[in-house]
Amino acid sequence: MNTGALGEEAALQWYLAEGYTLLARNYHARQGEIDLIVQNAETLVFVEVKTRGQNRLGTPAEWVDARKQEKIRGAALHYLERHHLGDPPLRFDVVEVLVDKAGSLTINCIPNAF
Repeated sequence: MNTGALGEEAALQWYLAEGYTLLARNYHARQGEIDLIVQNAETLVFVEVKTRGQNRLGTPAEWVDARKQEKIRGAALHYLERHHLGDPPLRFDVVEVLVDKAGSLTINCIPNAF
């Protein structure tokens, strides 16, 4: 399993442990891709997962720039329209997954990141 897939799986397991339900994984639309779409109660959460080794400069969340955010928003709108969901409560999270040299993972969820 590559580093990105490892991080996405770790983030998914974190959300599941917190009581969320998985709706979609690696959702593709012409506008962009969303790593995870989860739901807790009535809130839909569109999740961008960034996995990095700890020796990299900056935080993983810093890689989710305005251009990437716009692509995620566009894909989220596509998802809402495709599934006829109207205007439910929603948010956009970024999950940072840090992998140390021993292979241990640290997960940092940033709710309402943008």
